[in-house]
Amino acid sequence: MYPAQPVTRTRAFVVVYSTAMGPNLAAVFLDRDGVLNEERPGYVLRPGQVRLLPGAAQGVRLLNAAGLLVVVVTNQSPIARGLLTEAGLQTIHCRLRELLAAEDATLDAIYYCPDIAGPLRKPEPGMLLQAADDLGLDLARCYLVGDQETDILAARRAGCRAAVALETAGHNCWNWMAGPDSSSDLRFPDWIAQNLLEAARQIVAHLNS
Repeated sequence: MYPAQPVTRTRAFVVVYSTAMGPNLAAVFLDRDGVLNEERPGYVLRPGQVRLLPGAAQGVRLLNAAGLLVVVVTNQSPIARGLLTEAGLQTIHCRLRELLAAEDATLDAIYYCPDIAGPLRKPEPGMLLQAADDLGLDLARCYLVGDQETDILAARRAGCRAAVALETAGHNCWNWMAGPDSSSDLRFPDWIAQNLLEAARQIVAHLNS
């Protein structure tokens, strides 16, 4: 265990890998676990626990080829809970990028919120808004792919063009769409996909329509 960090921040932590910046760029925001990386019980705390999901690298590669920035936005409360250090998270993200690079797929930036609550943690839109400011994104031209209700809500609150929900073994999006607040259209995705590759194809088709 590491010392807990119960601090609520006003800016997310970010590592930017791309030199491409706005104005008015389009991007696809991706949740990490359940979209790129296999969901696992508890938390991903070591690089060896990173396992790309089927279609993840191919989906990122397709988005790269379409000229869209690919930006990860991930809640990482294990840092605030004292289970993981900032340096440890960077080694996990380095491994994620290595696995993607082996299949010619590239992430342009990774934003993460280490807090348990606050304006940066999804479903709040803080990370997406900060990315738009940092990278010169036009959020009305941006998309998001996630596997949880919090992802879709963050996209809606940020004003993204469209949101895609992944129907995964760990998260049945039909359950939360039919929940007690189902009258609110903020929770409804524009499309549902089985994996990131299918989601990327939907996004590229919509972009070109």
